[in-house]
Amino acid sequence: MINRRSFLTRTGLAVPAVIAAPAFAAAADWTDAEKANVAVVTEMCRVWKAPVDFEKVGSFLADDCVYRATETAPPVKGRQAIVDSLKKMLGTITKAEFEIVQTFARGSYASTARKVLCHGPPERSSPPAT
Repeated sequence: MINRRSFLTRTGLAVPAVIAAPAFAAAADWTDAEKANVAVVTEMCRVWKAPVDFEKVGSFLADDCVYRATETAPPVKGRQAIVDSLKKMLGTITKAEFEIVQTFARGSYASTARKVLCHGPPERSSPPAT
């Protein structure tokens, strides 16, 4: 049976260990497969520069790839449909800045956190009505 004194003693010793644990935690090294997946994702990110070579971007996609521009957007299915959708959304960008901030890999999954800034052509205003 645990009494109040033993509970406080045990938890008193456990709390500093729990607080200190993150300082000692380290991420596992990537496997060779994870390193290869990260290399593919990094290379795909590298080709996003203006003017965008959408066919080159598409070469990184599987034939049966599915893409959603946002969580609520309907899925775009298939490599060519995705390339066409990207061309429609981003085909007029004149400058692109793409910085990988962090990369994550686990098994067959690789992802990046990145900063992306795209510039398009200046908006043209209508001539004044006369």
